[in-house]
Amino acid sequence: MKKPSDRNNATFEDLIGLGDHSARKNYYPELTQKLDELDVERNRYKWLFDNALHGIFQADLSGRFRTANPAMASLCGYSSAGDLV
Repeated sequence: MKKPSDRNNATFEDLIGLGDHSARKNYYPELTQKLDELDVERNRYKWLFDNALHGIFQADLSGRFRTANPAMASLCGYSSAGDLV
């Protein structure tokens, strides 16, 4: 196992413990494919969120905005969603 100071130079395989003789290494291609698929889906939903014509927001239990799209910011009179959050 690498020391925390070595982690900046570590590969993904090193960080998740996939040594040369690891049985888990057989699952690595499937894992990376699933992660790539999730990344594509996340980007698709992020694009929809950012470009929706209607205001969308997420609030915590106390009612504070956690995130909002640009349309919601505009509806509330702000120039950017970052001003709302």
